Amino acid sequence: MRKKRGIKKLVTFALLGVFMFSNTIPYQQFIQKNKQLEIRV
Repeated sequence: MRKKRGIKKLVTFALLGVFMFSNTIPYQQFIQKNKQLEIRV
């Protein structure tokens, strides 16, 4: 149980790190792409 808990914590931290990192730089590009997609639809 404890090992699984530690792995879960590591996974959550990794996901948070990736999420934050991906949000800092290409966030505006992502919004622009979404706007283009919305316009197409």
